[in-house]
Amino acid sequence: MRHLSIVALILAVLVAGCGKAAKKEPVALDQIPENVMSVAKKEMPGVTLQRAMMTPKGDYEILGKDKKGKTHEIYVSPQGVVTGRE
Repeated sequence: MRHLSIVALILAVLVAGCGKAAKKEPVALDQIPENVMSVAKKEMPGVTLQRAMMTPKGDYEILGKDKKGKTHEIYVSPQGVVTGRE
């Protein structure tokens, strides 16, 4: 019975740990590779880039606002390929 309790406790800890989502890490705009920034600027003309994050899968999420205040987001791989937009 004691072994069963230990196994149940281990499983509970593992399941609780699996539920946590991977987090995005902030990246300074001046630390983003030039090819990635070039793609972001080309794909979002008229948008002032404000901040960036590194996604758990390694892409850069770059955010900015246009002149009307609308927020734009683009995801760019380290190779300079657009992988998504929001």
